[in-house]
Amino acid sequence: MIKYIDELKQYLSSLNEDEYSNVIKYYSEFLEDGGFSKYEDCVRELGSPKNLSKNILNGFGLDTNKDINQESRHIDWWVILLMILASPFLLSFVIIVISIVFSILITIFSLLFGLFFGGIIGVISGIIYIFDSMQIALMQIGISIFSIGLAVILTPSCYKLCIGIYKLTVKCCISLFNSIFHKSYNKEVA
Repeated sequence: MIKYIDELKQYLSSLNEDEYSNVIKYYSEFLEDGGFSKYEDCVRELGSPKNLSKNILNGFGLDTNKDINQESRHIDWWVILLMILASPFLLSFVIIVISIVFSILITIFSLLFGLFFGGIIGVISGIIYIFDSMQIALMQIGISIFSIGLAVILTPSCYKLCIGIYKLTVKCCISLFNSIFHKSYNKEVA
């Protein structure tokens, strides 16, 4: 058990003094109370000291990937060449996706704009034609008021739809970025 705790202490050097002493005290008491006196028993119960320390450091929000060697960060020349050759396709794909999303958003806003202002113009023209034909004018005013009401009712839903499309597009772009560059960019989308 002492060997296990000593090994654990080596991996937890990045914690501050309070956290370090609390963690060591907790696991020492845990192993004593459980009757784990042999190193193998401790490993069987808690895993290796290295893995346990990674879990502990992750719990404190500290980076546990400091021991990654430089070769894993190295990008081979063929990957760079492939990225250069694929960049016209990738760039055109990104432009197409952004254009489609932008056209969907413009269509939604155009529909709402048309419903609302078409309704206002319909009400005005209905009022003007009320003296020529009462039935047609009242029907036109009714349809125009319905159009205005529909635009007002659909506006919050369309706003939420546009925000959802925006968030989905950003998540897809982040996912594409992560898959290409093998980096983690997990910023929350507001």
